[in-house]
Amino acid sequence: MNESLINKKNERIFFFDNIRYLLVFLVVVFHMTCAYTNYANWWAVNDDNSVFFDYLMRLLNLFLMPVLFFISGYFALPSLHRYGSYRFLKKKIIRLGIPWLVGVLLVGPIRIYIYQYSRGFEDISMWQLFVLKTQEAATFYTGFITSSQQFHHSHFWFLSLLLFFFFVFVLLHKAISFRAGRASPENQITEPSIKSIILVFVLISIVTAVITLIMFLLFIKEPGKQPFVIIASILQFQPTRVGLYTTCFATGIYTFYKNWFYSIKTLGSPLGWLVLTLLLLLAEENVFASLTSGLTPVLGVAYVTIKSFLVFSIIMSLMTFGGKYWNSGSKLNQLLANNSYSIYLIHFVIVLSVQLVMYKWWNVTIYAKFVTGSILSLALSFLFSEFAVRRYPKSSILGVVSLFCVLVIVLN
Repeated sequence: MNESLINKKNERIFFFDNIRYLLVFLVVVFHMTCAYTNYANWWAVNDDNSVFFDYLMRLLNLFLMPVLFFISGYFALPSLHRYGSYRFLKKKIIRLGIPWLVGVLLVGPIRIYIYQYSRGFEDISMWQLFVLKTQEAATFYTGFITSSQQFHHSHFWFLSLLLFFFFVFVLLHKAISFRAGRASPENQITEPSIKSIILVFVLISIVTAVITLIMFLLFIKEPGKQPFVIIASILQFQPTRVGLYTTCFATGIYTFYKNWFYSIKTLGSPLGWLVLTLLLLLAEENVFASLTSGLTPVLGVAYVTIKSFLVFSIIMSLMTFGGKYWNSGSKLNQLLANNSYSIYLIHFVIVLSVQLVMYKWWNVTIYAKFVTGSILSLALSFLFSEFAVRRYPKSSILGVVSLFCVLVIVLN
């Protein structure tokens, strides 16, 4: 008997939404760790550091954005079929492009101001920072981002890269549909076998590893440093991870087209994927420990390959768990899911502000700061999202600009 995961009333698979809001919450936690890890001395607030947060940061950084790209890819094809190319891209430009534009212009000066203030550097006004960063953006610079003081997108890089993926996806879809002689292929409900899923899992992991290794050879000159690249001040990404993001997005599209998540039976065992994930994580940690002693070609290839398999194993672990145990559209899940995107947009400045206040005026352990800061940042982000951004989206943009103007006056 087929156990469908799709809610027949609205053709929605709820666990995707649930996992997405969980990932966004973890993004907030990830940014909270940045103040307390040895890996992020460039972060705006650099408090005391701990090896615990080094491990936590590496773990979260491993899978958060890849899974978000995967989920975005999964919903791309049905959305394109529903709205058509023009309306699809128009909606994406409004939903992604406008927040990106407002965010990169206003968040950057705030981030740099907090960076300088937390370190006791010579004061520079918010207005001066805004003018400098806007002028820098207007040069349409293309190249590496080599300094935290340089113009860059902060966490809004995800929006610019995702929007770029959507444009490429529409162009490819049109080209494929034209060659096939039809506007959109039928998505017939057929249940793939677990063998076919594992085969795709292996192939896509290998492809990802190959692309990543090529990007390392082309772009990385100094071991341990993986800088961002910015193109014309508009598109920003890490070359060593863009291959992974691309394959995750493409795999999301493919899994929808092939109905991987139509039935619980097609997903495989959550326990099996979890065991595989833990084994790969253990192998990744062992190879990483060896790499800290000295980089060799064999270790480098092994590390990149294991990480590629590990990311897709985590994706399957999350999806199988969600499909079996968390495919619920309860009011709480819907409330949190509906706010996840807004929380992603607004949390960054809230996290930095909370970190700064705790760093300057709260003399407790960094573990207490981390827990308190994570809870407080999540709560404030949710409240602003639910009672301002979602209810009054247009007014919220005006409110953000007005708040920035107030900061410019106060911090002049």
